[in-house]
Amino acid sequence: MHRSYPAWVMLVDKPEGMTSYGVVAHAKKVFKARRVGHTGTLDPFATGLLILCFGKATKIAGFLVELEKEYVAGVRLGQKTDTDDLTGKVMEEKKVGTISKDEILAVLKKFVGRTEQLPPSVSALKYQGERHYALVRKGIEAKRTPREVVMREIELLDFAPPDLTLKVVCSRGTYVRALARDIGEALGVGGHLFSLRRTRMGEFQVDQAIKFSEIGEEPHESQAKSRLTMDEALSFLDAISIREESVGRFLHGVPPLKDEVLSQPNEWSGLKRVLGEDGRLLGIANLSTAGEVKLVRVLSGSGAGNENS
Repeated sequence: MHRSYPAWVMLVDKPEGMTSYGVVAHAKKVFKARRVGHTGTLDPFATGLLILCFGKATKIAGFLVELEKEYVAGVRLGQKTDTDDLTGKVMEEKKVGTISKDEILAVLKKFVGRTEQLPPSVSALKYQGERHYALVRKGIEAKRTPREVVMREIELLDFAPPDLTLKVVCSRGTYVRALARDIGEALGVGGHLFSLRRTRMGEFQVDQAIKFSEIGEEPHESQAKSRLTMDEALSFLDAISIREESVGRFLHGVPPLKDEVLSQPNEWSGLKRVLGEDGRLLGIANLSTAGEVKLVRVLSGSGAGNENS
């Protein structure tokens, strides 16, 4: 019989050279956990914030994946690779010449906002049932379709030719290496991503994260902020509380009526955390402007999500 583990979330600072799955596998082994998942893959050469979900907290992974992401990215101009990053083969080289900072700023501005992005040729996207990277290994070129992404901010932190250092704030589904490729193309010299660090997801900062080497060590004060309850991990969602007599029905899939909601949210629309009168996290619901409460996810009322160890 598997041991029962509490539901909790851990913020980890992934090191360079390790896959996201490798971090998950290590955490799974250290904590002898049956279920561990992460909320957004980082390539092996990338570092930074990786959010792990343990036990029943895997039920909220899909909501955390949607969080806005912030990166510090290194872009090398003048070299185009087949993977759009430093791991690929250099396909074309051009002299960077005398590109000015003003030219770079003008190009960056064009990518801010809603934009269509062509994914890299090597990615985990699927074409006809197979991953793009698997098809590339077989010498098959997969059809790629541009996808809409949102670039909320692209800031030039440094320009030391031929390298740019950028802060990128973007939506889920954004390929920063595709952005590096496109910036290079727009500047007429090509480019690829040579470094990447994820510094934030939503309101969670990499400074809160535990270092990979410290996973499994006896927790100390500086590590405490890396462990979150499910309720804390979902704190970006406004909360409503429901009457105690409604809790049993909610846990059996029956959403509460509007008059059974005790605390009114700041806005009666969108996803909300649903709490019991005692503050227990019960689940997630979607509120409509018409006053309806639609149940999205039951997270149990047994205290799961209020445990932090």
